[in-house]
Amino acid sequence: MKRSILTGAALLAFIAACPPLAAVAQNLPALRPTHDVAVVYRAFGSPSSSGPEQVHTIRMAWGDRGQELRVEIDRLRTVTLIDFRQQRVTMLVEPRRLALEFTLDPRLIPGFVIPADARVARAGTDTVAGQGCDVWNFTGSRSTGTACVTGDGLVLRAKGTMANAGTGRVEAVSVAYGPQPAALFAPPPDYRRMDLQTAGR
Repeated sequence: MKRSILTGAALLAFIAACPPLAAVAQNLPALRPTHDVAVVYRAFGSPSSSGPEQVHTIRMAWGDRGQELRVEIDRLRTVTLIDFRQQRVTMLVEPRRLALEFTLDPRLIPGFVIPADARVARAGTDTVAGQGCDVWNFTGSRSTGTACVTGDGLVLRAKGTMANAGTGRVEAVSVAYGPQPAALFAPPPDYRRMDLQTAGR
């Protein structure tokens, strides 16, 4: 993964971008929850050591046991939907009532990822937003960080630094397990759908 940037709201994309096979190889749980859950995060990041810290609220909903994801970031008028079974991404552009669809390519998702060359070690346990989690530290050739992950794969807290790309951290402030409405993971019926991979043909 070339763009493991840990800045601001992009930090949460690591949940979708981390390759599950690499996580298993390091004895980490797969970084997608196996239960339906809604999470609110606070994300903090700066693209440089001298730049101001940016703060965002991110709302995420996981459905179909980790196969569907909805991401909403404050201050942005877009919503991201990811269908992992179909390997599809849909961007909902609220002002234009538009649903932009394209194939999921995890290599192009900016965010926190555990580099393939990283050394990973468990570093104890913690509690975040009322949920227990295991703490994992990693050190790569160009990045370092830590994450607290529940036994079912939900990331509750993460922070890290990458050379020439800044630092970031994210922490869950509320976690609610339970069924998520199917409508959360589909474009509203009045949105115009556009496949970006066929639109230019």
